[in-house]
Amino acid sequence: MPDDISRKRFSIGDLYFINEFEVSGLIYEIFHQKSYLSDFLTLSAGSVVFDVGANIGIFSLFALKQCNYDTEIYSFEPIPATFKCLKKNLVRFKHNVHVYNAGIGNVPKDCSIDFTLFGESSVTATYKPTDKIISNYQPLLNYETLLKLSSFQNKPLYYQLKYLPFLRNYLIKKNYKHQTLETKVRCHLISLGRFIEKKQITHIDLLKIDVEGAEFDVIHSIKPEQFSFIKQLSIEVHDIDNRVEKLVSYLQKQGYITYVDRNPIFAELGFNHHMIYAKLPEPVIVTQSEESNNPENYIEARQYFYGLLAGGVRMKLLESMFDLDLFRLFHGKPYLLENDIMETLELKPVRAKKWLHLLCCENFLKKITVGSQVGYQLAKSQLMLGDGYWGFKQYYDFYWQRMANEKLSNILRFTDPKFNVSWPPKNADEASFLETWMTKTATPLIQTLLAYLDFNKYRSVLDVGGGDGTIACTLAQAYPHLKITVYNLPESAKIAQKNIEAMGLQNRISVFAGDFINEEQFPTGFDLILFVRVLWDWDNSRKRKLLNMAYHALKRKGHVAICEGFKELCYDLCLTWEYSYIFADGFDAEVFKTSDEYKIMLQQIGFTPIPVKAISTPYTVPGTVILAEK
Repeated sequence: MPDDISRKRFSIGDLYFINEFEVSGLIYEIFHQKSYLSDFLTLSAGSVVFDVGANIGIFSLFALKQCNYDTEIYSFEPIPATFKCLKKNLVRFKHNVHVYNAGIGNVPKDCSIDFTLFGESSVTATYKPTDKIISNYQPLLNYETLLKLSSFQNKPLYYQLKYLPFLRNYLIKKNYKHQTLETKVRCHLISLGRFIEKKQITHIDLLKIDVEGAEFDVIHSIKPEQFSFIKQLSIEVHDIDNRVEKLVSYLQKQGYITYVDRNPIFAELGFNHHMIYAKLPEPVIVTQSEESNNPENYIEARQYFYGLLAGGVRMKLLESMFDLDLFRLFHGKPYLLENDIMETLELKPVRAKKWLHLLCCENFLKKITVGSQVGYQLAKSQLMLGDGYWGFKQYYDFYWQRMANEKLSNILRFTDPKFNVSWPPKNADEASFLETWMTKTATPLIQTLLAYLDFNKYRSVLDVGGGDGTIACTLAQAYPHLKITVYNLPESAKIAQKNIEAMGLQNRISVFAGDFINEEQFPTGFDLILFVRVLWDWDNSRKRKLLNMAYHALKRKGHVAICEGFKELCYDLCLTWEYSYIFADGFDAEVFKTSDEYKIMLQQIGFTPIPVKAISTPYTVPGTVILAEK
């Protein structure tokens, strides 16, 4: 990078710079796209801002404008030539901005270290050059990026890169020598935690980090107790070795709410740049004396306590309905008279009337008048009759009744559960029970898929863990052009094959039997791969593996769709199932995820999430779908 400093008037004013092309891009990205704030973070008058990796100061100028020039900014830039520009660009704001010619790292004491500069760029300087080469130039080794390159004028380079893979590193450095030419510069490196301590800083509204691969070094240089007064962070990350997921996890452990975004242009070209936004939840500060004397707090605590007890009451009411087989009395009947219920079930009238009243309060029953007599109807008939009843009753009998009679503290310490579940199913009987269960409860999932996905766009579909073939058959009947492959465990695949043949759809739906959980690859060449209620039984590493296999099995521009109970939409369902997994040693921990957690994982693999919107349907769509493109 040359030391020559130029000056020119840009849309935001006069700027000193080294590389004019980079300045225009930075202005657009920072001022127009607001890439360091997105819609997740905020700046206002009076804010204290740390700009780590300040370059020539464009973000510092943006922060000044956002805060109406009422702010205090600490800007850090290690490269001497770039720092000269930074200092000149911010000199007129010297009462607001403090500039430091230093980089930030997790070092035990201040030191000097070699930074690597690439070509004429001022924005790629780093003391982790290997990470930078992987991040910026590894996409050129990717076959699909080569296809994009083939549309450029440099046809000979395209063919050389494609057919001479053993020479790729040499060819890239030769043809991109201006970009990859390395220069070493000795720079000063300090710890952010020690700097904060030395300057006695007690409040930071925004910490912006753009340090070309050294993100974790900056974060780890902050002392754990200092995170409590760093309100927001904005971090550019190159996702090498799952760095985004690790950094998000670390920030969440410090108490931050996080959001990850990826520039779609970078994603299209295969570059692994991501933005992590993090903010502390708004604190509610109440002193002990105020808390104890505040009647609203007392009422809230009392309501929460009785809410817990009410949950137990509801379970007892439900238990009594199952034990007395009340639902079966209603089968085929529009209503039952109160006296008939009490006589048939041999109930004591004075108690039964109170019980029936509570069932009405909880909307299990609806009280009606039949002539001069009192009668009752099933208020939740859709849930309590037919397949809905079957699924509900099976769950109640198989899980809740057993778990309710177990003492959790003993199970956690030394007692084995009275029942256990093999996962995945180990024999034909277990597979049959599982697939019957899945089929009986598949209707909401099918409705969600049909509402959110336009299957006219696809020709070939892989349904991973496709149950007994019910979903595939429904899709094939709704869209006659589809060719579907159901991929499931061997015992379940046998069940699916029988059902598909019974429906006469064997010419359009094929069955692939295999251990998709432990295999290393899926069948290939699909437009769409479905994961319907499959991923939620596995931990992050298994989820990631399956989604990565899907990425490699899809055609270019192919889609992956995830349909299940996402934690933000059905927390009670997730809580109930995760509780049941305590009693079943075959299941992993922390298996239920929010849709945002899945989107982060998909982006890290190389997918680009696609917004989905439900079409108009005659029914209320019970869930949603995550859709992403390769």
